[in-house]
Amino acid sequence: MNPVTYVGRRHFSGLSHVAVAERHSLADIIRKMCQDTARLRLTDIAPAALTDGSGGVAAAAYADAAIPRLAYGAAGGNAADTTSTATALASVYAALIALAAGINATRTALGLNAVKFTGAPAEAGKIPAVITAVTATSGANAVDFATGSVAMIAAKADVRAIQDAVNEIAAAVGADPTADQSQVGSYQWSPEPEIDPALAVVAATDPAFSLSQADVQAFLAGCAANIATAAAAFNAIAASAATPQPLQVVAKYEVPNTMGV
Repeated sequence: MNPVTYVGRRHFSGLSHVAVAERHSLADIIRKMCQDTARLRLTDIAPAALTDGSGGVAAAAYADAAIPRLAYGAAGGNAADTTSTATALASVYAALIALAAGINATRTALGLNAVKFTGAPAEAGKIPAVITAVTATSGANAVDFATGSVAMIAAKADVRAIQDAVNEIAAAVGADPTADQSQVGSYQWSPEPEIDPALAVVAATDPAFSLSQADVQAFLAGCAANIATAAAAFNAIAASAATPQPLQVVAKYEVPNTMGV
C-alpha cells in the first residue's frame, strides 16, 4: 500500500504536482482516492473467500504453462489420448467459471465489468479439481497436434483473463497485483473479460503429429497452479475487507497565519 499523501490548499499551486506522473501528483492522488473508496466498498460487501479445490499449488507469481510439443515417435506410447485430454481441458474451463463466478460480485461492486462465461459453476464458491493426468497412447486415439495446440492456447488465454481479472481487483483496492510470467502470444487484456468454452480436440490421423502426454500433463498442472494462485490472491483481498485500511489521501492541517502576512 502506498504511504499517505497529505494535501494542503496550495498543493497544486501553479503547475506543481499537476503535469507529472510521480508520487503526490494529481494523478497519483486521484488514483489513491479511488482506491480509498474501493476499500471502503470492499468492507461494506465483505466478499466471501473461495474454496480452492483445483489441486494446483498457489505461488507468489503466475508461471508460464508451456504449450505441448509434437510427440515424435508416438508409437512408443508417449502421445496424449484424445478423450482424456478433452476431459482435462473441460475441467480447466469448469474451474475457471467457478472462479469467475466467485469474483464477479466483488468486481461489480467495485465498478468493474463482470467476467462473462457460459454455464454455471457446479457449486457456488468452490473451484472444482483440474484434471492434470491424461492417458498415454501408442497412436490409437492420440490427440491431434493442430486442434490440441489451438485448444490449449485458448485455455491458456482464458486462464490469463482470470489472472488479469483478479489483478484488476487488486489495483482497484490498492493491493499489489500478482506478478505475471505467463506468455500468451497475441493475448490482450480487455476491460470486458470473457471465458470461452473449452475447444474440441480430435484424434490425429497420423500419430506422429500428436501431443506429448508428458507435455500435456505439465501444461494442465501449470493451468491448475495459476488458477490456485488467482484464487489465493482473491482470498487475500477478501480477507483484507475485515480489517479497515487507512486512507491514503488526507487533508493537511495548516497552522493559521496569526501574523497578518
